[in-house]
Amino acid sequence: MTKILKNCYCWDHVKEDFDYKSLYIQDGVLIDPEKDEIEKNTIEIDNLKGKYLYPAFVDSHLHLLGVGSELRNPPLNDVDAPEILRELIRADERETILLRGWDEEKLGFIPDRDFLDNISNKKNIILIRKCGHIGTVNTPAINAFQLEETGNIDNSELSRGLLKERGLNQALEKIVNDKRSIAKNLITAAEKLKKEGITSVHSDDYHSVRFDSLIEILQRQREIRIFEKVNPNSMEELQAMTESGVFSSHNTEFLRVKSVKVFLDGSFGGRTALLTAPYEDTPTRGIAYMTSDEFAEYVHFCERNELQLIAHVIGDGALKIALEGFEKAISSQNPLRHRLVHLQMASREQLSLIKRLDLRVSIQPIFFDSDFDMGQRILGKKRFEEICYPFRKALDMGIKVSLSTDSPVEKTNPIINMVSALRFMDLNKAFYSYTVAGAEAAFMETELGQLRPGFKADAFLHERNIFQMNTDEIRTTKPENVLYNGQWIFNL
Repeated sequence: MTKILKNCYCWDHVKEDFDYKSLYIQDGVLIDPEKDEIEKNTIEIDNLKGKYLYPAFVDSHLHLLGVGSELRNPPLNDVDAPEILRELIRADERETILLRGWDEEKLGFIPDRDFLDNISNKKNIILIRKCGHIGTVNTPAINAFQLEETGNIDNSELSRGLLKERGLNQALEKIVNDKRSIAKNLITAAEKLKKEGITSVHSDDYHSVRFDSLIEILQRQREIRIFEKVNPNSMEELQAMTESGVFSSHNTEFLRVKSVKVFLDGSFGGRTALLTAPYEDTPTRGIAYMTSDEFAEYVHFCERNELQLIAHVIGDGALKIALEGFEKAISSQNPLRHRLVHLQMASREQLSLIKRLDLRVSIQPIFFDSDFDMGQRILGKKRFEEICYPFRKALDMGIKVSLSTDSPVEKTNPIINMVSALRFMDLNKAFYSYTVAGAEAAFMETELGQLRPGFKADAFLHERNIFQMNTDEIRTTKPENVLYNGQWIFNL
């Protein structure tokens, strides 16, 4: 069947303007009616009545299953009082309660082992902070999952029920989601994202799931376009994954597995982001997951196997490790488009090296809003102002950036994130970074991010030109409808 979208203003990234025209779609792809054969006996016409059509968003870094899990469980993000948290947990009837989203900045305290033990001494309770890098557990959970062996990994404090970084990861590995839960989380997240105009995601989901189950479900899904970032626990596991053929034999029209993600540090909120100088409020510089030589081994391996490597770096200390490792092993001009995720701290010298190595960067502008008060307090105002959130400097130097939310750390809403980005770039650049740049990060720039023949028919519809709206109007707007693989998700 051929679908024709008539009478619409279509955004053109090259012209940075709209064209008033009709679009033709066959098999989920935009076609050129002057060059491609049209199935004339099966034509469906949608009159868009002069509305505006935009390429769909590509979120370049989030956790799809985490989004779904948070949507399907009681949210903790806005909990700001201990009694509210107590009631949420007591109302949960599961034997093992796993919830995410608490923020001590809003809550006023850390919900530690004593607090959780007072709620229940029978149910297993695990609460993960919004950043995903630290969590708290009660005594029944410690006993049920034999967490004593996590000890004080990455400065965890089991006596307080406080687990950090790899200590938390090891605990979560013992709570494995079944295939049904994985599938439900994926479907729930995809539905939410598509309603907001996001049809493609770079996702990192190898958490609390069996890897074979994850790949099986991702491979058969058609709910959203996924560029999966595999997060191995060791070089040996990455080697085994590669030998299993996961990077070469599991790709479909809706799934591509060609990227490897490694953590080099933690988060600001957990005081585990690796800094070159100590935090202002605690005598630590954070957590280093590996040395630059160890990271260079990952770079070498990915280069040899033509895999894209993505490094989680938040602190300037972690960035130092990443840049030293890349410099030792990266190919000239970075043909595999290796990428840094977050980049919340960087000196001008580090930015210059990022530019010279031609590394890509996936940023979350909304973090600036969320972390502003905390960041100045724990890093110091001078350091915060000089090297934190260096996104404008990066853009001025010609560093290639794409936008993302790191959801469920932040809400998935791309409009709110794009408004936050206006602090660092104009709206045209922000929209480009949320569409074309996200597609480029996945080597999909000839298929996603633009409304041109040969591209996937993914778009969102709006009654107004958002480029002529003021900031308050943009902030409260949302898509009227979304086109995914050539089909509207709502009835016109």
